[in-house]
Amino acid sequence: MSTDDLWLPASAGTSRRTFLAGTLGMAAATIGLSACAAATTGKKSYSGGPTSAGRISRGGTLRVGALTNGSVETISPLTTIGISDFIRLFSLYDPLFLPGPNGTTIPALAESATPSADAKTWTFHLRRGVVWHNGKDFNADDVVYTIQHSWGDKANVFNAVLATIVDFGKARKIDDYTVEIVLKVAIADFTSVTCFPNCYIVQAGTKDFSNGNGTGPFTLKTFKPGSYSLFDANKNYWRHGGPYLDSLVVDSTYISDQSRLNALLANAIDVAPGVPPALAQANARTGRIVLGNQPGPGFVGPVMRVDRGTLKNPVIRQALKLIPDRDQFVSNVYQGYASLSNDAPGFTDRYWASDLTQHQDIDKAKSLLKSAGASDLKLTLKTSGVVPGQSDTATLLQQQAKTAGVTINVQRYTPAEFYTPQAGFFTRDFSVTFFSTGVNSLAVFYLSSMVPAGPYNESHFGGDPTASKLVFDAIGEVDEGKARDKWHAVQEQQVKDGPYIIPATNNWLDAYGTKVRGAKTTNAFSCNYYDFSSTWLT
Repeated sequence: MSTDDLWLPASAGTSRRTFLAGTLGMAAATIGLSACAAATTGKKSYSGGPTSAGRISRGGTLRVGALTNGSVETISPLTTIGISDFIRLFSLYDPLFLPGPNGTTIPALAESATPSADAKTWTFHLRRGVVWHNGKDFNADDVVYTIQHSWGDKANVFNAVLATIVDFGKARKIDDYTVEIVLKVAIADFTSVTCFPNCYIVQAGTKDFSNGNGTGPFTLKTFKPGSYSLFDANKNYWRHGGPYLDSLVVDSTYISDQSRLNALLANAIDVAPGVPPALAQANARTGRIVLGNQPGPGFVGPVMRVDRGTLKNPVIRQALKLIPDRDQFVSNVYQGYASLSNDAPGFTDRYWASDLTQHQDIDKAKSLLKSAGASDLKLTLKTSGVVPGQSDTATLLQQQAKTAGVTINVQRYTPAEFYTPQAGFFTRDFSVTFFSTGVNSLAVFYLSSMVPAGPYNESHFGGDPTASKLVFDAIGEVDEGKARDKWHAVQEQQVKDGPYIIPATNNWLDAYGTKVRGAKTTNAFSCNYYDFSSTWLT
């Protein structure tokens, strides 16, 4: 398959909510950032959350509160879509590689992976001694089955991306603990693709996922969608002698973040992952919670459709990128729990171009608009309150745009309808979108969201052959130095006239009870990809 085969229209029927209704490490609770304009740390000090010091205490039940996703909640790796789903999935199953700090990966069910010279054939060496919850030994048959029958299943949320890059039929077992995976295009960071939630490994022959049979740190006892889930510790877990808890409860009855925080303060739950900045700000210094606060690649920001209409003009996109006062987004939208961005996705990921900056320049924005014949530009910006900061971002941009003579009409939708075709998903020209998981590497983000075949390409970016060559040259480059240069060229284009306006990248914010130990917030995702295998209670 050539890269040209990837330049097909994205399916307009794909539901963004299936990817982002929650929809891409393990070490380093705190990371260091260079002191440059594009990577300002904001006003809040970073914290990894609870301490890991002291003697580990075994036993007890950890209670995690999550916003409800109702009857559609699932424990299937194929259809996992929401935050409560992610918590359950990461407790039951394991991937080949886990997300690591700064867009790196850490061995999990695979101890190592070696690419061919062209990065199209990957050999995975699997971990020995891993046991499934039902007592069977994990081996290469499970990985081959997962690739062919789970990744290759059209019901899999990530199948639209996987089908364009993985040759499912050519996955083969070399021996009991070695698997070869053949790709359709070169991907130098392919291990990061295997971290994606819907790529977690299932047991060979599995067709029914209702029993949650995995290799993860907890085993399923009870699952009631929209209510609660109960897990017991997996005494045969392969990592670090954990879990230290006896059991884990995921309570997904909450309909608001305030109610979750109230439950944490009342000791009804022990962890509230992903709290909004305003609640974090109000409670961080009370001594009643421990706040985890880490920068990460997630973001909320306007996305412009580049293949039609007013925003097809790159000069107008350049002008709009010069309007935001980015410091105001950090302070007003995120209360300081954010970092300045340069409109290139992937902050904290490997190869993110921290030297590229974007600043407010109203005079230049006006000049560009005048040259494009758009001095009285009027736009409709569609938004919702699916995640914290989404509606506030629209409102603040609307206010700031007036200084450049741009009129923005903000059109709001309910969270339930925003990522549906009825609300114009995949057809609207200008909207405030968000990404959380799915940005654990630049390769994963661009494959899923910046090529026409990507199921989440809201901007319809990539029709320009020059742009497509830049992206795939970077994705396939195995030489570290050359890859950095190629990714820099990709991001230069994004900063100049790409489809995203990203004034700031939001921090991961998690609230923990004062008795929680060993859990941590990292730049990989909330609660370190919801890893509670190392958590204990005092």
